[in-house]
Amino acid sequence: MFLIKMQVVSTKQSLLKMSSQLDIVLAKINQQYQSDYYQPWHRVDSLNCECVTHKGIYVLEIMDKLRFSLPETTVRFGVGYVEQFGDGTYNLSKAVTLADKALGLLHQHDDYGNAHVQFNFGRKNSFEKMINESLRLCDFMVSRWRKSQSDLVSYLILNYGYMDTFVQKEIAEALNLSPQNLNQQLKNSGYYNLIRMKRELTVVLEQFRRSV
Repeated sequence: MFLIKMQVVSTKQSLLKMSSQLDIVLAKINQQYQSDYYQPWHRVDSLNCECVTHKGIYVLEIMDKLRFSLPETTVRFGVGYVEQFGDGTYNLSKAVTLADKALGLLHQHDDYGNAHVQFNFGRKNSFEKMINESLRLCDFMVSRWRKSQSDLVSYLILNYGYMDTFVQKEIAEALNLSPQNLNQQLKNSGYYNLIRMKRELTVVLEQFRRSV
């Protein structure tokens, strides 16, 4: 299992408005992925929330949906792996510590504020480094988008997750774009490359979970 901790870094809203919006977004995400949680999203305090997922298949998608659902708020995610004891119970306290350390590393090595996700499996090895460096590369790509590209990808991820089988004509009509403009924005943003990368990372996360 994976424990995801989300930390609010800054917001353009008042804290009261941000808090209200965050509660709405968390409730919506909990509803969408209700069968995938060991523990759904809940508040730890005013600026921190956490959840525990059974598998790795939706970890990245859930975090991206949260990020794009909070466009006026900057958030970071620390993810810790949840180990299982011999009696079948789970070491959630260690997973919280791992996630907190991951958030600390993001703060220490923030890549000019571009990096938003850090995994901590409790074992420093090339696999963990590969996951984190791949996600840093994805976040760097996102940081280079124009607003129109960000709005487009936000719409796609919030409505389709990591699926790329949507009909472009329908998306163009929904966003009042010409098919040519939509196609060009998808190419310029590197959308398909980003989604394929994150889907592959999802696969290896789930393979890791099954192997330990």
